[in-house]
Amino acid sequence: MAVSKKILSLLTLTIVSFSLIACQQLDAAKDGVNNDEVGEKVVIKMDPMSESEYEVAVDSKATDFYTALTEMLQSLSEKQTVDQQDVERFYKDYENLQNIANEIIAFVPPASYEKADEAYKKSMDEFQLFLDGFKRILDEKDFSTFSLIHEHAALGEKWLNRASALLAITYDRPVGNDGRTITTADLKSLDQHEGIDRDSVLLNVSEDGKELIGKWGYYNEDGSFNISVVLEAGGSYAGYGKDEYPETDMTGTWKYEFLDCILIFEHDNSDFRTITMELLSFKDGTFKLRDVDTWNSYHYVKEGTPNKEEDN
Repeated sequence: MAVSKKILSLLTLTIVSFSLIACQQLDAAKDGVNNDEVGEKVVIKMDPMSESEYEVAVDSKATDFYTALTEMLQSLSEKQTVDQQDVERFYKDYENLQNIANEIIAFVPPASYEKADEAYKKSMDEFQLFLDGFKRILDEKDFSTFSLIHEHAALGEKWLNRASALLAITYDRPVGNDGRTITTADLKSLDQHEGIDRDSVLLNVSEDGKELIGKWGYYNEDGSFNISVVLEAGGSYAGYGKDEYPETDMTGTWKYEFLDCILIFEHDNSDFRTITMELLSFKDGTFKLRDVDTWNSYHYVKEGTPNKEEDN
């Protein structure tokens, strides 16, 4: 499933746009806006939901939130100046987004969707931190601090992507807004032809990536095992060419960015570039990686995993 980064790109455009007027006090917008009219956060009580009720409700509300936020950021990114009418509109956007976020946070999911719901709530928490900062900007009539709240919206988008992916493990829903009938199941079917199983990554790799620790490689034709990469618990790593283990000059550190499902390798030898690998599959003692720069894919087996070729 493709990961959306629309909010991140719009945030970048907004920061660039407002770099020209960042320190401009919006005196023209001072009159006629009563900040006290923006409502307090409302606590919404909800009853426990069935699977079908939760699927439809959270997907619909999350879509509404994402659409409203991207539209607001799109408008911001196109501004050269901000007048009173703009400020009034942004206060209304703020209140609408806060209300939608509060509804999502108030959902009581069935047990089967607790992990997805946790991700949705973390997403809304980050977005609300962004929105609270945005309201302070409107209150103070000064966009010079906009870049300081950027990270909360970026994290909110990442958590929302994860939440949507967790929901889609069992809930098949349409994707895109072009009127076509492509669903999440259709995308997964296409991925399977390429040996990609993103659900297995979501289900089997925890936040600290501890499951990745170990010696990984492949079986030679004679049935012997060739070690290609060793990931240590302390964060060190070593890579090996064919029959090079245990001698190598490719050493460094590794870390797992679970919200992006990527492995990042930094090398002790400065001649080697930083390598960023997308984790495409993780199951049955194997994983598949793809270099985001070269698009080359690598399939590794964990040492000690039975050789499936011998079973065939």
